[in-house]
Amino acid sequence: MKSSDPLVSIIIPVYNGSNYLKEAIDSALGQTYPNIEVLVINDGSSDNGKTEQVAKIYGNKIRYLLKKNGGVATALNYGIEKMKGEWFAWLSHDDIYEPYKISELVKYIDNHPDAKILYTDYQLVNEKGAHLHDVSVKPKKTNNMQLRLIDSYPLNGCAMLIKKECFDKVGNFDESLRTTQDYDLWFRLSKHYNYDYVPISSIRSRLHSEQGSHTYAGADEADNLYLKIIKQILLSEIKKEYGNKSISRLLHVVRVYKGRGYAHSSIEAIKKAKLISDKISIDWIYTRIYCSIPVSVSRRIILLRQKLEKYVFGFTGKIKKLLKKMNKITQYLRNTYKYFWVISATYTFISVIKGYFKFSTFELITKLDWYLKNYNNYQILKNNTAFKSKAKYFYPCLDDKTTDTPIEPIYFYQNSWAASKLFELKPKKHVDVGSSASAIGIISQYVPTTMVDIRPLEVRLNNLTFIKGSILKLPFKDNSLETISSICVVEHIGLGRYGDKLDGFGSEKAIKELCRVVKRKGYIIISVPVDVGNRVYFNAHRAFARNYILELFSGFTIVEEKYIYGYDMQNNYDASLGFGTGL
Repeated sequence: MKSSDPLVSIIIPVYNGSNYLKEAIDSALGQTYPNIEVLVINDGSSDNGKTEQVAKIYGNKIRYLLKKNGGVATALNYGIEKMKGEWFAWLSHDDIYEPYKISELVKYIDNHPDAKILYTDYQLVNEKGAHLHDVSVKPKKTNNMQLRLIDSYPLNGCAMLIKKECFDKVGNFDESLRTTQDYDLWFRLSKHYNYDYVPISSIRSRLHSEQGSHTYAGADEADNLYLKIIKQILLSEIKKEYGNKSISRLLHVVRVYKGRGYAHSSIEAIKKAKLISDKISIDWIYTRIYCSIPVSVSRRIILLRQKLEKYVFGFTGKIKKLLKKMNKITQYLRNTYKYFWVISATYTFISVIKGYFKFSTFELITKLDWYLKNYNNYQILKNNTAFKSKAKYFYPCLDDKTTDTPIEPIYFYQNSWAASKLFELKPKKHVDVGSSASAIGIISQYVPTTMVDIRPLEVRLNNLTFIKGSILKLPFKDNSLETISSICVVEHIGLGRYGDKLDGFGSEKAIKELCRVVKRKGYIIISVPVDVGNRVYFNAHRAFARNYILELFSGFTIVEEKYIYGYDMQNNYDASLGFGTGL
């Protein structure tokens, strides 16, 4: 620990939280940054001492404080009053910090000494901690945090780091608010400080039925908060940030507020929009119709949507199977009645919607609205008469309009690295077990390759031979192969994800089999996830401590190793970066 490392206070407010509290405390104490203190504030729990029992297990590793029940804002303020650190970090008792969260943010502060408020991306997980989807808060439309907050910006307080002096200027959390005390404070802070975005995912935020913001009371409180915020936003600020798109952005805000049942703030947003322009447009008509729905109905729709989303997240597999059957039925109808465009369009939309479970209902509707507007505009053009454009040819691609080229850096780096090694080695023949078929197809065009996988390969390609087989029982003699690769494979073995048998030692057995078949002075090209310790992310994959994976290859010499962390590939292992991929 450097003498310049600031003390960071991690404050965990909890009320009747024995079910999740241990995971939260473990993640706080498991930070790779050494100079921290962890304060657990028991907000007068009424669970017969269960919450207190969990906290007291940790002894003097944490500071445990008990107070009379008053709500999360009072617990946070009590923590701020008692903290000794220079920086404040909030951790909800039901959320989990990534081990690198504090170290990465302090590293950013070292390079940006004027930073006062930092925030990051995060993941959403379900009640059991299973990954649902990633949430990016990377600034896109505007750098004005006040406008971002009114424009449905999904800022997460636990993914932030705030210098304590900021509270001296704007005050603490508003204790009269039960569910929106965080956004109230973020707005007050945004009037005086810049928010610095750090491009990492720093927490796993849990979604469950007990969260207060999902109730009618929470909706009323949020409505009042956004009403206050909208009133304070100046029209000049909106016009400066959005220019000629100001009216469309405000009407979007109106529809979002109305959709959430925020009656008063949606009306105030309409008033603001009228001051910019009340000229009749499709956007205005659409908004008027949308806002004609009574608030009571809107709120019932919200609760129904939340229940449906929870059902979808819990039973995605069953839904996908149902959609697969629907696909087969509509494909049959399409082939039988290929000139009946309604069936054709239905088939296409089912195919597209399958991939959009990660989006909210409103976002999907917005994407379809954009698609249909584009289609109508295209029809107005003086079209190329060599091509026909009709509704029965609909083929909506809704997720390709991105600011950056979409890429999965792990697969990009590891497949490129494996291809470069084989190009250098130039073996007479090569064997691959279970790697990406598209990558191996390219490799086979300059090295004759045999591919082994438990799942049949339906395509044929010169220089590529396929053998159906298992990595646990390879169809090759001992010491017989010059080169063998297995990219992003062994970590999955024994978890059942690909229909294989469950086996707690599946990865070890797979590596042993790779070592058996390779020649002396032969080469194994392999990649696996690496972490600070051995972990099972069931049923996605395992992650290995570096020393452990090296022990499994005892007797072999490391020729080259690389490590992928986020969007970077580097030569050296760095435990402080946490989870990554080792090549």
